[in-house]
Amino acid sequence: MTDNQLSVSEKDALALARAAANISNARQNGDKAGLTVALDENMQLWTAIQTLVSRADHPLGADVKANLLKLANFVVAKTIKYGCDANDKTLDALENGKTIIDGDKVFVNVMDADLREADGAAFEYHRRYADLQIDLTGSEHWGWASEGKNEGEFNEADDFGLKSGPEHAGGALGGGRFVVFFPGELHKPSCKTPGCDHVRKAVVKILMK
Repeated sequence: MTDNQLSVSEKDALALARAAANISNARQNGDKAGLTVALDENMQLWTAIQTLVSRADHPLGADVKANLLKLANFVVAKTIKYGCDANDKTLDALENGKTIIDGDKVFVNVMDADLREADGAAFEYHRRYADLQIDLTGSEHWGWASEGKNEGEFNEADDFGLKSGPEHAGGALGGGRFVVFFPGELHKPSCKTPGCDHVRKAVVKILMK
């Protein structure tokens, strides 16, 4: 499939994926000039998203537009503030546990995690926070589902609930890749990949509601 055969949303997703890959490659190669270009391209994409989802006639639902706008605002603000001064060691240097970035609006949980089998594992979901997950060492499989069966009561204090059901999509973290799950999205992180049963990871929690 060529770029010309993709829908507008698929082209946008591909552009964001390419921008993330360019940032990761520039950092790994120590290419500061390339990193500056990649960060600028990424910020332009998120600035365009800000503009589009702010339009009253945009077809996306109100909740989805609000989530995208908050995430875009976060990315643009942090890129302007830190730029190339952010490096690959920033998260890896954090101790395990919770690190506050912006009160209860943005914080990071760094942890060591033993990975589980994906088959039969429950999906988690949140109502107030988005999860940005990245592996610092190792590689994990993550799953996603559009719907599932409730498994117990939702814990409002911890913003955490579980559902069961089949996996509809998935991927693997590691090698500079990250994934973002918005409130309400069923996700199944911390699953084994071939040859890896343990990771050190960071989960950036971003308040969306």
